[in-house]
Amino acid sequence: MIVKRLWLFDSISCTAVCSSWRLVWKRRFGNQFPFILRSLPYQSYYSLYSPGEDRATNNLRFPKGVLVDCRCTASYCSGSYGSWLIIAEHSQHPKSARSYFFNPLSGARIALPPHLNPSFFVRDDETDWDEKFIVKTVASSDPTDPNCIVAALTIHSHTLAFCRPNDASWTLQHDTPVKGGFGFTDLHFHEGELYATVGRMIDAVQMFDPIEVLSQTQCGSDEADAFKGKKLWVEPLPHHTMRDPSFSLITSSSGEMLLVFKDERKWKNDTEEFSFLVLRCKVDKTIRIMGMNLLKYEEMNDIGEQAIFIGDIGAETLIAMAKPTNSMPVIDKLGGHGSGNCIYFTNGKDDRIGVYNLADRTLKYPLTGGHQQAHSKVWFTPKLS
Repeated sequence: MIVKRLWLFDSISCTAVCSSWRLVWKRRFGNQFPFILRSLPYQSYYSLYSPGEDRATNNLRFPKGVLVDCRCTASYCSGSYGSWLIIAEHSQHPKSARSYFFNPLSGARIALPPHLNPSFFVRDDETDWDEKFIVKTVASSDPTDPNCIVAALTIHSHTLAFCRPNDASWTLQHDTPVKGGFGFTDLHFHEGELYATVGRMIDAVQMFDPIEVLSQTQCGSDEADAFKGKKLWVEPLPHHTMRDPSFSLITSSSGEMLLVFKDERKWKNDTEEFSFLVLRCKVDKTIRIMGMNLLKYEEMNDIGEQAIFIGDIGAETLIAMAKPTNSMPVIDKLGGHGSGNCIYFTNGKDDRIGVYNLADRTLKYPLTGGHQQAHSKVWFTPKLS
């Protein structure tokens, strides 16, 4: 079949021929392993890598024209939802910024409100061209859903921003950083609520009702009337053996909220060792401690017929997703290591793709990653529309 012989972007044009050819494309790529978008900081080019075929398409360009009347702009991926990437773009002269949803297969874009509030930026004497203004962006649903809500963690880590794709501006939520200067460190939507971790070792978790936040904005202002976060009581987490872990909240393919830790240790002989920890999390509203609901957790060594995919959008910012593996094709190069109960992760130091088996705690690097290093590596599921 012709479509089966073609690579991703070459095969897209074939889908316009007839419905049968489009069906063949969906069968080939629809249940594929997630792809990885790789980009260098503040470059207009990116590449797509398919672990399923160990093949990459390089020198692709982010869309132009999002910021007008700007001679120099910088683009980077700050998050994803399904087949949509969330791209942040900013200019120093004049200082302006926007974010938008981008489907790299269809080329479709959905704009988000401009970033106008000074809280999105740091002072000129504290930054340079290479500074991000958005650390991470998450969405509650597909951006074509009229109920979609977007949340962003700004460079000022004690500030969160909320919006709908069609809003005129963002609504801000300010919180005081915990002792040591750390503010919010991760964001995740789960069952209609936004969960925001606080501190590098998760000193606290704040829970937001995004609809409540957006409904409290004063007319003509992007500042909410009051801080709407509800602090959850978090018992000491069992990650004390990890030196300096990165982490990400995700929703499993079975609908549970998971907290995934990744820790990297470098030994004297320059070898690296990674360890992982997966916790199942749930808010128990029947238990209140000091006026707060309890965030319960339990360690998981078996996530069944699903896999966790961990990417990164910065030095210490992870972005993860979970997918069922029973519909995915078997990859021979994984040597039987890539079935369910595994964690696929990108290595920030090189281009390899690691696979960690939760059951026997073994680690392998069966995939090359396309032989191209990148600063940002984000997993997403390719889809035409």
